[in-house]
Amino acid sequence: MNTRFRRIKVDQLLHHLLELRYKCLTTEESLRKEINEVAPTYRPSARNLVHYLALRQHDLRELQRDLSQLGLSSLGRLEGHTLAAIDAVIFALRKIWGGTHSPLEGDPPVAYEAGTQMLARHASELLGLTGQDSARIMVTMPSEAA
Repeated sequence: MNTRFRRIKVDQLLHHLLELRYKCLTTEESLRKEINEVAPTYRPSARNLVHYLALRQHDLRELQRDLSQLGLSSLGRLEGHTLAAIDAVIFALRKIWGGTHSPLEGDPPVAYEAGTQMLARHASELLGLTGQDSARIMVTMPSEAA
């Protein structure tokens, strides 16, 4: 990939990721009342869930392919730390592009390790512990079906 083309592509990816990040934050803001009704212990997870759902409203396949071509995260495994993963890729793209890393707006995101641990803990609390080779299945249905 020639340098000029690469710079244009990185700039486009950076712009796309900043737009996705903004959509995550605006979705969070639009659901602020509901998030604040969640128990304080679970509020970071609620914020992260909102970010994840906002991100999954978009087809990421082309973005993921382009990020992978640059050797960056394709954002495929960010369930527990959505905004932190987006921020990390934005930081890397800014470094590749040669720009500076100005602080990103919003509350601090759920960090990678903390998000992974919270996701595992909350799944165990909700669905129970599993053995090494077992799976958990959750089925939802209306009360009338029960």
